[in-house]
Amino acid sequence: MIKAVFLDRDGTIVNEPTGPNKGDDAITSISQLKVLPHAIDGMKKMIELGYTLFIASNQDCINRGQITMKEYDQQNKVLITVFTENNIKIEKWLVCPHTPEENCECRKPKTEMIDSIKNDYQIDFENSYYIGDRETDILLAKNLKLKSILVKRNEEYYINTNIVPDFKAENLVEASKFIKSLKGN
Repeated sequence: MIKAVFLDRDGTIVNEPTGPNKGDDAITSISQLKVLPHAIDGMKKMIELGYTLFIASNQDCINRGQITMKEYDQQNKVLITVFTENNIKIEKWLVCPHTPEENCECRKPKTEMIDSIKNDYQIDFENSYYIGDRETDILLAKNLKLKSILVKRNEEYYINTNIVPDFKAENLVEASKFIKSLKGN
């Protein structure tokens, strides 16, 4: 069985835009794609600890018509280049393109996005993690019985979230240190 770290993309690995309107948080061009400080180092440390990395991301901007699936895949190709240059392998990229109104089964915090790979990967869920910047990420972790880490998106949300994660981290390096502390290394 493999130990996995499932990571949200926007707000966890890359900077997520903000704004007052629905859809303002969408990355609609490659020029907006900025890897967050400490993301690369944190992911490298997780791999060093023996974890396989997966990305699982809600991207309702696709079905809202803000970007196409092809444009989203192009964004990920840019990230794959950056990750490869830093010896980081993402085992699988998972995406839900649906809006909340579509009420699909793959949109976090529902579990279908990750359930869909259970037959392909023998994941030790008891010793695996989900790391994200939103309550839906933490709820997904709880629904799958994964350990959960909430990374800081903004101060107010980080402090006032109603869902209690297993750990709150400033960034992915701090998250990797928490994982290491539980592993006993």
